[in-house]
Amino acid sequence: MSKIPSNEITTREQALQYATLPVTVFGRVFLDLSRNASYAAAARGDIKTLKMGRLRRVPVAQEAKRLGLLQGESA
Repeated sequence: MSKIPSNEITTREQALQYATLPVTVFGRVFLDLSRNASYAAAARGDIKTLKMGRLRRVPVAQEAKRLGLLQGESA
């Protein structure tokens, strides 16, 4: 698995190129959340995550659609 250049993903269009993203990247790009707020949202279940080994990842397209965050999509 190649490392995602987290600091280089700044737009939703860039983020949607990936199947999954780290919780912090998804929170920053889609919800404008800080690192701690992103993890807190995931812990509450506001951001759905998948456990991959010891990592928590967010399925990008599925979560963006569920939260109504894709342009041209209605929730």
